[in-house]
Amino acid sequence: MSRDHFALQQSELELPLTIRLEGGVSIELQTITRSLPKSRASGVASYQNKSVFVKFFYDEAKSLRHWQRDQEGVSFHIASGLTTAQMVLASK
Repeated sequence: MSRDHFALQQSELELPLTIRLEGGVSIELQTITRSLPKSRASGVASYQNKSVFVKFFYDEAKSLRHWQRDQEGVSFHIASGLTTAQMVLASK
């Protein structure tokens, strides 16, 4: 799926939406909770029969940096003894 395909405005999509990632992995997007045009979108999805929170970074020039910042935030929460969600998948 091309990065340009992600306008990800809930009114423009028919949900649920199955998104196929590399390696044959698929995620079924149920809702969009936040969309930042040309940057990222997040929402609730189904992955391996579990409800998960997903983030899609689709600005190719900035996506790695945004993902790394997210990981630093998770590491900070864990080091501070705060409860945070566990990452179950990272894919291009």
